[in-house]
Amino acid sequence: MTNHRMPASADRVDTSPRDSFPAGDRPSWTHAGDRAQVHVAESRRVAVPPLSSVDHVRGDPQAQRVLIEYGDYQCPYCALAEPVVVEVLRRHNRGLLQAFRHFPLEAIHPMAKPAAETAEFAGAHGDFWSMHGALMAHSSTLSLPVIFNLSALLGLSAARLRDALSGGACAAKVRRDFAMGLQGGVRGTPTFFIDGELYEGPVTADGLNAALDRPAGLVIGSPTITIRT
Repeated sequence: MTNHRMPASADRVDTSPRDSFPAGDRPSWTHAGDRAQVHVAESRRVAVPPLSSVDHVRGDPQAQRVLIEYGDYQCPYCALAEPVVVEVLRRHNRGLLQAFRHFPLEAIHPMAKPAAETAEFAGAHGDFWSMHGALMAHSSTLSLPVIFNLSALLGLSAARLRDALSGGACAAKVRRDFAMGLQGGVRGTPTFFIDGELYEGPVTADGLNAALDRPAGLVIGSPTITIRT
């Protein structure tokens, strides 16, 4: 998977917050130094809980197709997937709604949970997607100073963010997302669902577009690539 960088375009994705939208073995990523072992796992048909009023969504609010991503802000594969998702949203600008749910892999990504809580804190101030993009862009260098610097750039209060992180004010939403992911069979990041069904193809614009171009309800994708230590 290559790191796609989207050029500035007049055909911009609508990333304004819409946090009141009415209502086997997936790719998992762990690290052994800088190396990973690849194993091919069989596909498994699973479903994920549908969108609710607490989900963060972007795209077309009237869309018939829904793309849900479970991700981790410190996961390098999620950072690589972000420009792919933006490209897919641009292509399906009037027919696709995307939601992001937190799935922090704390055992290997210690900054993933505070980053997720920071995104939720920003969301409470109407800036979820701005913070989401900033965190993904700084995935490889995440630290508390980086998180606070990004928050300052968005005009968020450092003192309130510090209180939110130390007091766990946004932790419940992160735990909820993680629990829903486990319920839906998520085992690693990034994991995608299209119209509530697990997508098992490549995390590329071509792969996701091909799946979205198929009629709803068809089995999606190909055998899963699972990376384990």
